[in-house]
Amino acid sequence: MREGVFPLQLDKFFKEAQTNRRLSSYTLPDLFDMLSKTEGKKHLETLVEFNKRFSTALSCIAFALIAIPLGVTTHRKETSVGFGISLVVAFSYFFFIIMADTFRGNASAFPQFLIWAPNLIFFALGGWLFHRLAKR
Repeated sequence: MREGVFPLQLDKFFKEAQTNRRLSSYTLPDLFDMLSKTEGKKHLETLVEFNKRFSTALSCIAFALIAIPLGVTTHRKETSVGFGISLVVAFSYFFFIIMADTFRGNASAFPQFLIWAPNLIFFALGGWLFHRLAKR
């Protein structure tokens, strides 16, 4: 067969692609619309994804609040310690995010609030480090 015609219904493929999308591929306005249209477990998963977008955006400020006091107090010989601390901070932050994502469908775990826990912890830790630095 050198040449042939295969009739394809593009509407079928488009609908399939729209219904099987992951929540992370939706835009923010789409997620906002889905919040008003969905119920139950799907609503909770959408709410967690919505909160995750803002929580992740705010994480850079939390990292900066921790990094500035640690960067001011370290000396030249402590660079490897600083590198290790930064790895621990980043690992623990993403561990919290992954755990909150794991509880995405479990309403009793309050995952929409759990997704904010790492930011609150790191803001508190950063505030404490700044307070300790100011006392020096």
